[in-house]
Amino acid sequence: MAAININDLKEHFEFIANKEQAGAYASPEEISRAAKHAQNEVIRTNYARWQNSQQATDIIGALLQPTTLVIDANGQANYPSDYLHTSSVRYHYTKQIKKGDVQERDVEVRAYTNAEWGKALESNIVKPEKRRPGLTFYDTYIQFEPKALGKVTLDYLRTPPDPLWGYTLVDGREVYAETGGVTGDSVNLLLDENTIEEVVGSMLSYMGIRIREGSLAQYGEMYKQAT
Repeated sequence: MAAININDLKEHFEFIANKEQAGAYASPEEISRAAKHAQNEVIRTNYARWQNSQQATDIIGALLQPTTLVIDANGQANYPSDYLHTSSVRYHYTKQIKKGDVQERDVEVRAYTNAEWGKALESNIVKPEKRRPGLTFYDTYIQFEPKALGKVTLDYLRTPPDPLWGYTLVDGREVYAETGGVTGDSVNLLLDENTIEEVVGSMLSYMGIRIREGSLAQYGEMYKQAT
């Protein structure tokens, strides 16, 4: 999946805004803020259909990554620092069948709502155990049962880095810089490049609201619906 280059995005945004005579000067900082807003909006829009749609997976697939969670003696594990949403959790289950013969397989860790969690722990039938472990989410940690799982594999969507249009000054003019810019290296959007029109529409709407330019905001909403 090819990401959206921040400079290509800026040029496309300016082209569309000027083409529709809805343009207004946007500073590098404003471009970066608008790109961050648009990236977050596209992620929110596609997350709801992400699990069941290959198209959505392609759009935000660069955000999906695995990690190992270490579970403490209380059955708790911390979220990754860049955690956004859970995709799946797996536990490597081993069972001693007979001497020298061990059965191994990855089993899914079932996610329970908080309302379901208490009932599951009290149940004699579906109480979580190592061959069918469970978890529930709290504000600052994930709770697992049974507690002695040791570690699990978490597939999750990570929070993307904030986009940044980096630049240097040449004769007082801002010129794109991939690296070594005044405010640091440029940062691209972690979205499929095919979403650039959707991103531009969101940026137009955002900028229109920010600078109190109703026609630009209105055009941005129309542009998003048309793409």
